Amino acid sequence: MPFVEKAEAFLEDQGKLASDPNREIMIETIKYLLTNARGYNNRKSTNLILKHLKEEGYPIKREHWETSVLGPLRETGIFIGSKTGGKGGMFIIGSKVDAQHTRKSYKNRIKTESSRLKLLEIQMKSYGW
Repeated sequence: MPFVEKAEAFLEDQGKLASDPNREIMIETIKYLLTNARGYNNRKSTNLILKHLKEEGYPIKREHWETSVLGPLRETGIFIGSKTGGKGGMFIIGSKVDAQHTRKSYKNRIKTESSRLKLLEIQMKSYGW
């Protein structure tokens, strides 16, 4: 399970994120996910993850966590899978199926944002911009 191994390795060596101001929150996030959310079927809601972080002394707001913790982790190859919607949640990818769920989630978000971009461009053009 290469995604699990990469997440576990991050706990020992944060690499270029070692000096990141959110390093400790990143480590606690990964610890929590490795313990509680390995694989799609064990996914945990963002609210539950944030509640855990708060209980551990990291009162971080969702938006900041998404952009300053998850973003840098993903940009360095620590992929945290996600599923949006009803029974959504976050998880460490543990199998090919987990990776496929994550890919589908990304594709759906890209499709949605692409549609919004097209609508914006149509409106801008209608205003002569």
